[in-house]
Amino acid sequence: MNSTQEIIAAADGSALGNPGPAGWAWYIDDDHWASGGWAHGTNNMGELKAVLDLFEATASRPEAKLRVYCDSQYVINSLTKWMPGWKKKGWKKSDGKPVLNRDLLEALDQVLTGRDYEFIWVKGHAGHELNEKADSLANGAARAYQEGREPAHGPGFGASAEPAAAAVELVAVEAPIVNAPAAEPALSDVALSEVALSGAAPSESSADAHLPVQEFTAAEIENAQRGVESLRLSGLLRPASAVNAPDPEAVRTRKEQLALAAERAAERDAKALARQQETAQQASNAAQAEEEDDLTGLEEFAGMDPNDVDPAELLGETEEHAEEQTVEPAAAPAQTVESAQVEAPVEEAPASAPARTAPAAPAPNPAVLNPEEASAAEQLLESRGSAMEAAQLESMLHERLVWVTATGKSVSRSSVLQYRERAFTQQGAPLKQGVQVLDSSSVLVMAAVATARGRVSRSSIWHYDAERGLWRLRFRQETPAS
Repeated sequence: MNSTQEIIAAADGSALGNPGPAGWAWYIDDDHWASGGWAHGTNNMGELKAVLDLFEATASRPEAKLRVYCDSQYVINSLTKWMPGWKKKGWKKSDGKPVLNRDLLEALDQVLTGRDYEFIWVKGHAGHELNEKADSLANGAARAYQEGREPAHGPGFGASAEPAAAAVELVAVEAPIVNAPAAEPALSDVALSEVALSGAAPSESSADAHLPVQEFTAAEIENAQRGVESLRLSGLLRPASAVNAPDPEAVRTRKEQLALAAERAAERDAKALARQQETAQQASNAAQAEEEDDLTGLEEFAGMDPNDVDPAELLGETEEHAEEQTVEPAAAPAQTVESAQVEAPVEEAPASAPARTAPAAPAPNPAVLNPEEASAAEQLLESRGSAMEAAQLESMLHERLVWVTATGKSVSRSSVLQYRERAFTQQGAPLKQGVQVLDSSSVLVMAAVATARGRVSRSSIWHYDAERGLWRLRFRQETPAS
């Protein structure tokens, strides 16, 4: 591995039980890898620690691009997309909750600065050679902690000498390395010093530190690193074990094979990802078509004043509840077919005949319908919707809920349940609010409110479920306040 060659590695984490005994590992080849872990941790902790240790171990090669294969979308998104926003908000998420694993993320934020790197997502357990190696090592470390033994820490980014021995030799070889003569140094000294100095000095607080660096000053370590790097660049320091150096040609061939395997795996992963995206898009299109069938005419209502909408047509109840909605005066009971169908059996049945069907739950009487109850349900949903129990939230949302957002997009009930934190963002009490009874079981609640995305005018139709004895949100439309 020369000084300008890019470094190709895989990083992975594992947790048995999640949380439970946890491990982490990164892998370049059989001569360059490391692993560690904790007695109790999560898989995300392991994933982050693996990447952190890899960057720390390769810090002495800042000129080499570091290409990292990782099967964790959480890690890649955290480091490439989310972290700038978290830092601006004081390491808090958009919902105000603290970011998990902040200590590891802050350390990663520091080691990424000034480095040339690229993260590549690979599907786990799909045959990617480097990923499979890292996964096996991380899992082995987790099992070691589960069984109460120390895991194999690996050679790190240097030679295969033990870290403890390397630490002992560090001071002794510091001066000769800086002022090394042209002659090739002894293998034992060079190999041991390379182990000690091939990577950046790990943090003293790190539980997985490879070297006891607290015994040396920062200046001593920096001088020794410069000396080792000068020998490496001059060709005097060979990447060898303490006894026998591998054939450089074999090492180069191995690197080429690994790079080729990584390229092929990346191509396979890209094709698989494209197929997954195509399948997901087809499923999404089918679901959207089905949803549009269920919510026939939704586009007609987007952007309209709720007062211009026929609630019966909106709720799809023109046929289902025609009998309830066609309430005729007592003096003319036979003006509709429905009323005749209902009254005829009553006239013909003898007084002693039992009822042929179970009586339906009585529909609420418009005269006693309390619209303030719908208004109270609206306030409860807005103040607690993002935090209430799932069962309670489901009970308050009608199965055929239609929700048109302030951007004009329609969302389904399942989307509201899944992304509740984005759905319910009202800030404080409504700026103004009014209620209007629409029919025997529906109330329109209109309000001007402030939300996390600005002020909106909101119209909600609440339907009283007589069978359950509760109010349920049937329709909602939000429009940006003018």
